[in-house]
Amino acid sequence: MVIPRERIATGDYLTRLYVQVNIEVPADEISGGDILDPATIDADKEARRKARERRAKITLEGLLQQAQAVFKPYHIKLKDGAEVDWWAAYQIGQRMTERFLQKSSDGVPRVFIAGDACHTHSPKAGQGMNVSMMDSFNLSWKLAYHLNGLVPPGGQGTNGSIELLDSYELERREIARELIEFDHKFSSMFSGQIDAEGEEEGLTHEQFVEVFSTGNGFTSGCGIEYPDSDLVLKESANSPVYGTDFLSGVLRPGRRLLNVRVIRHADGNPRDLQDDFLFTGRFRLLVLTSTDLLDMHGRSASALDAIDHIMELYGEDLIELVVLHPIGTNTRDISWEALPRAIKKYAEMSFHSAWDTETPVGKEHVRRGVYKAEDAYAIFGVSKDQGAICVVRPDGYVGALASLEDVERAERYLTTWLQPR
Repeated sequence: MVIPRERIATGDYLTRLYVQVNIEVPADEISGGDILDPATIDADKEARRKARERRAKITLEGLLQQAQAVFKPYHIKLKDGAEVDWWAAYQIGQRMTERFLQKSSDGVPRVFIAGDACHTHSPKAGQGMNVSMMDSFNLSWKLAYHLNGLVPPGGQGTNGSIELLDSYELERREIARELIEFDHKFSSMFSGQIDAEGEEEGLTHEQFVEVFSTGNGFTSGCGIEYPDSDLVLKESANSPVYGTDFLSGVLRPGRRLLNVRVIRHADGNPRDLQDDFLFTGRFRLLVLTSTDLLDMHGRSASALDAIDHIMELYGEDLIELVVLHPIGTNTRDISWEALPRAIKKYAEMSFHSAWDTETPVGKEHVRRGVYKAEDAYAIFGVSKDQGAICVVRPDGYVGALASLEDVERAERYLTTWLQPR
């Protein structure tokens, strides 16, 4: 694998190579037993000694020769006068801890682990840092809510705050398992089959690219989906969403909200929706109004009137209201006075057109910085005639979906996790 890297002071560019060495390496010999057991300690010391002996057999010259063999009939070599800045040999270890948290005798999670402390794997697909940061992000907002007393008591004598902390392991452990499975497949394909010229059996580069592309949704985090729980309400008899292309943006509880380009009503400026979703620890009520927004007796106005009550109950410190409309970007088509109170009070600067029929889209307009809003309704899988309500968690994942006629569903979800002010 060849990875172009950054430019350095000399003006040259660095290049990273991953090279599979032709040395038989046994499976990871670390025992995984009780770390305080003397027998385990001795066994692990011996395993590490053998690993050092194996690595000592690998040389820089041998790595360069293997890379040259793989590149045939092409050539790869160091530039005249150049030197290898850094090289290392490592054995892939794919392991995952059984628990991501440990509770005290009173049932309260006291110890949490994240990132490489939970899962180890190859560096091939670059997923380590991404998954580790998502572990920490998933945990951090839940800890913040717990420590600040923002979660109400659970039903039937349960502790809602503890349930929120428990969801860290529920959600992230499954992702770690999927990570190890993907990494095992990816590393095996990378290390075992694309080899030097003359090999009769081998994985074609087209097959390799296909596997790499399939895993992009996982390694980027956009293909991750959390399981059904009180924090991810998947089933709804009256789902407002159509389509199943979730990776391309169709709304799905347990998945990240995809970014879309919108036009802000207040000033006509193009905005990336994610720019309005600053990670300040708040839940978001993303309301995709229908074409009847200006009808004071329509479903959109009725839904926003009910949401007005929710905003009064919890306040803008815990919930941010973001409203999209499908009427177009011509502000003359929308009278500010005709809009529901909730928009004017809570969403003045987060009220956007999500369907642009006015702005030209030629190359010259793009060069001048004139951008067209995307059809967020089509991307999110929402009918412009029906609209939808999407509850977005503080970490950017969709928690629940509801129709405009079912604001109560969104309110029940929020009531589970938020303490009224």
